[in-house]
Amino acid sequence: EDLREVEKAMGSELPPFTRQNRRSIIAARDIEKGQVIGVDDLGEKRPGNRLALHSRPIIIGRKAKRRIKAGEFLRHGDWEWREE
Repeated sequence: EDLREVEKAMGSELPPFTRQNRRSIIAARDIEKGQVIGVDDLGEKRPGNRLALHSRPIIIGRKAKRRIKAGEFLRHGDWEWREE
């Protein structure tokens, strides 16, 4: 019991997992409208309150519907869902 008190006093407890610890998808470089989005076009950045990393396979190979600047978070609807 004393050991647990010492751990708490020293701050050894892990912080709670929050959205701030997650990562979101960003454009690693400028993506032009109509460009097919590739693996190297995407990066990741905190906080994770935007498009989640597990969405990458859905985005890769799709065409961008707008110009996306490097470092900008991607949003739903930034890519075409099917060939048009």
